[in-house]
Amino acid sequence: MKKKYILILINLFVFNLMFSQMTEQELKNKLDELSKTQKGLNELIQTNVSQISLYDFITSISVEHELNVSVEASLDQKIINNFHNILVKDVFIFLVRKYNLEIDFLNNIILFKKPKIIEPIAKKYVPKKIDLSYNKANDFLSVKLNKDTLLYVAKAIIDKSGKNIILSPDVKNIKVTSYILNRPFDQVIDMMAKSNKLKINKDDNGFYFVEADHTKPIENNTNSGKRNSSRKPRNKNISDLKVDGIAGTKNLKIVADNVSVMDIIYEASAKSEEQFFLYTPIDENLTSTFFIDNISFEELLDHLLKGSKYTFKKEKDFFLIGEKDTEGLRTTELIQLENRRIETVIEAIPKRMTGELELKEFVELNGFVASGHYSAIEELKDFVHQIDVNVPLIQIEVLIVQYDKSYDIQTGLQAGVGDAPAQSSLGSLFPTSDVTLNSSQVNDLIGAFNGLGIFNIGKVTNNFFLSLKALENNSIIKLESTPKISTLNGHEASFSIGATDYYFEQTNRLISQGVNDNILQSGQWRPTEANLSLRIKPFVSKDEDVTLEISVEKSAFTGRSGEGAPPGKTTQRFESLVRVKNSEMILLGGLDEMEKENSGTGTPFLSRIPVIKWLFSGRKKKKSKSKLHIFIKPTVYYQ
Repeated sequence: MKKKYILILINLFVFNLMFSQMTEQELKNKLDELSKTQKGLNELIQTNVSQISLYDFITSISVEHELNVSVEASLDQKIINNFHNILVKDVFIFLVRKYNLEIDFLNNIILFKKPKIIEPIAKKYVPKKIDLSYNKANDFLSVKLNKDTLLYVAKAIIDKSGKNIILSPDVKNIKVTSYILNRPFDQVIDMMAKSNKLKINKDDNGFYFVEADHTKPIENNTNSGKRNSSRKPRNKNISDLKVDGIAGTKNLKIVADNVSVMDIIYEASAKSEEQFFLYTPIDENLTSTFFIDNISFEELLDHLLKGSKYTFKKEKDFFLIGEKDTEGLRTTELIQLENRRIETVIEAIPKRMTGELELKEFVELNGFVASGHYSAIEELKDFVHQIDVNVPLIQIEVLIVQYDKSYDIQTGLQAGVGDAPAQSSLGSLFPTSDVTLNSSQVNDLIGAFNGLGIFNIGKVTNNFFLSLKALENNSIIKLESTPKISTLNGHEASFSIGATDYYFEQTNRLISQGVNDNILQSGQWRPTEANLSLRIKPFVSKDEDVTLEISVEKSAFTGRSGEGAPPGKTTQRFESLVRVKNSEMILLGGLDEMEKENSGTGTPFLSRIPVIKWLFSGRKKKKSKSKLHIFIKPTVYYQ
């Protein structure tokens, strides 16, 4: 009877295993065969469900279509589905595929359940092999250690080299890390001890005694062989790290998923055949995740240790790794500039970049001395290299054109009686007319008219005079100047042209001397200027377009308000911001002046009558116009 039950259980297990691994086509065939006896599988379903558990959904289908279905209660995930005229068996196939379900068949019963998760079989622990080699011919030792127990390391060295190494009891179980290739035995032992906070003493018999360096605490000392429970365990999943070398180079292709930085450094150094000394152990909790297709060992160290308390330094063919303040990792370097001035560069360096460095400026060398850890100095050198570029020189040609045009006309006849006989002044008739006649000349002119008709005009008195004026002036003045100025990009250039006038400034001071008061007068000549000034600040863009900040000011003298008073002054000013192509010229205008005058004097009423008004009035017309044009042409030069 027991054998019968055992055979039934075996058959059920094989049957279950066979259908739990069936393909989608096999599942379809099985449901088609089962639908011959369970007609509900061929019925159409129309449903729209939202936020219902998978268990409730399958159960409701089985009830509605009278199917023998068993569903695990663990299928509690919420689903959203909408089916219209779909066969029940097709819905089952869809659910199995979408939600990764297992479906079994026991006679006419359909079983839905979650797939079984097969736990991986734990691998048997195999003690790590100490990776080192020794060449007796030249006494060279190579070690590739990564968190290896010192006791087993010392045993392997003794077996390979035949030299005796004695360990202090308190260091037997510490973990050591070093990667050194083909160096003298004593040098390797010494550097391996320093990088792991140990001390080596060699006696006259050639015995090496290893003990703890009490000036530096041993962080990974485990006398009982167990790790300190206060620290998190290291990520042992080395399968998440893949390091491959690139043929013909020392560069690497690395894939790391939350892997210890120390593991990455060790594997990368082995693949690239780069050697390193570890001054201080790197925290096991420091991990990294990345994918890089082509990177050197030095670039890898820079990325892995950036932002941490660790750094590295390259010295000859070795890389020294440890905490930033460790002696031996700090360096001092003179950084000189080629194109910029040191005064402006120091101010431009971000404070975040200089926080771990000490900078000393040397104006005589046009550079500065930087002292600090290697990676910070390299970052500073990269920044300085980016800004230490050739600053363009801009030559600005300025053409200043000033155009003045004036027109002046004065006409009129003036007659009167003076206090004494007037002096005659015939002046000139051409090209201007300005004539003054005295009484005798006017009487001679009247006498010439008296004999021509029945009228007798008479004579004028001895003090009578007559003046005739008809003047017209036209003038055109054109002044040009073409200064050239040069300046560096972003720096202002300016020039000024004009005149200087002087006025006397008098000072009165009252001096009291008993009864009499005296006034002491003194003074000095003060200058005042009227200029045309131009200020230009250029900015050159990457495509060599030049943006110009332009400011123009023009001032001119006017008349004095009194004798000894300073001259009046008029001022015109404008500012502009323009953008111009390299070596193209622009025109700036707008400083124009125009003056008009139309005035006259004459006898009331008579000065308004046509024709006669020319005998009883005098008129003056004046018109002047001044224009200032400035042409600017910037040219960019790279030295």
